[in-house]
Amino acid sequence: MSINFESILKANLDNYMDDVYVGIPARIVGVQQIEDGLVDVQPLINNIFADGSKIEFPTIYSIPIIMPSTMTSSITMPVNHGDSVFLMFSQRDIDVFKNGADTPHDASSFRKFNMNDGVALIGLSTINKSKLSKKNHSIPFDNESLILAHNIGTDRESYIKFNSSGAIDIEARSNLNVISPDIKINATNINVECEQVNLNASMVDIKSTVLIDGMNLNNFMKVHYHPYTDDGRPMNTAPPTGF
Repeated sequence: MSINFESILKANLDNYMDDVYVGIPARIVGVQQIEDGLVDVQPLINNIFADGSKIEFPTIYSIPIIMPSTMTSSITMPVNHGDSVFLMFSQRDIDVFKNGADTPHDASSFRKFNMNDGVALIGLSTINKSKLSKKNHSIPFDNESLILAHNIGTDRESYIKFNSSGAIDIEARSNLNVISPDIKINATNINVECEQVNLNASMVDIKSTVLIDGMNLNNFMKVHYHPYTDDGRPMNTAPPTGF
């Protein structure tokens, strides 16, 4: 192979780029620091050199993981050993930022696009494990709805589904617990289908007509009485007042 300025420049550029990291798929191999938002990862695509040799990337430790969040809100989900992520690498050393600096500051080194300055984006998957595929879900799934799902692909998969029609479906494979000091429901009709209703309340205040098997309870109480005998003469009780 002839050696000229162009080939020398290309060889030097290739050699320089071997130490420049931009982005690569990886898998999570450690979650010991997940409460701090950090995971250990291993890039999945091996490094290949000009002489044909190949080598696996080593584990990269304490990589920040990115989930949708702001200072006041977040969407969090379990992070597991084996989850796929996409690594992006910062153009400057992020150690000071990772340890709490959220205003402009000096980096602790001159690193650029370094392996140690990566962040992990969750959600990357192989084609056969796509969360957009119906076959990977055990719930009614479609790509026209917004779906929050958990325990995906198992018999415990539960979801909240915001349909394209505007309807909202909630399916819990176990208990559905709602805890609030005050619950308000404004609806034209409420239909409840269940085997049993257990109500534990100190008071039930109903300001509307109640029908039981089609009978108006309010009207029934206005004419309801019981026969009795006090002094031997049959008599009837008066209907309750206050209705």
